[in-house]
Amino acid sequence: MTAPFLDEQKSQADGVEQALRPTTPQTNVCLRSMREILSILDNTSVQCVMHLRATSDYQRFEDLQDLVIKVRDSTYKIIRTLGDVVRDFEPIKRAAELLDTLDIHIALSMSVEVRRQRGVSIGKDLKDLRASRTEVMMSLDRLRASTREVFARLEDKKTSR
Repeated sequence: MTAPFLDEQKSQADGVEQALRPTTPQTNVCLRSMREILSILDNTSVQCVMHLRATSDYQRFEDLQDLVIKVRDSTYKIIRTLGDVVRDFEPIKRAAELLDTLDIHIALSMSVEVRRQRGVSIGKDLKDLRASRTEVMMSLDRLRASTREVFARLEDKKTSR
């Protein structure tokens, strides 16, 4: 089941992908898309804090993973168009770190579910899940911060011309 709290953000991310579809999008499209991506990341963070628990169904974390991939790909296209891929690569690196963290959390969640079904004690596993969820949220915050910083630099560079 899709996590309802991510439906709006997924729809926004789809819109950004569509807007950036041309081989080289225009500067104004990139600037508008940057603001949209920042909104997606801010709203996603709020929704995750409000609705994700360590023991949430792993499908919710897979939905978050799908959203991060869309945001990463759109961010990369914007950076390629307006910036310097080497200098402005931090958001892409942070997205990769978040995706790795989500992979670990999803695998841990699936393992806990199997252990729970077998009737095995999961007390330590729940502590690990809580720590993993915390790392997911911290990784999301780092992605938001680096994206905001790079986009602000790119916007200043393009609007000051």
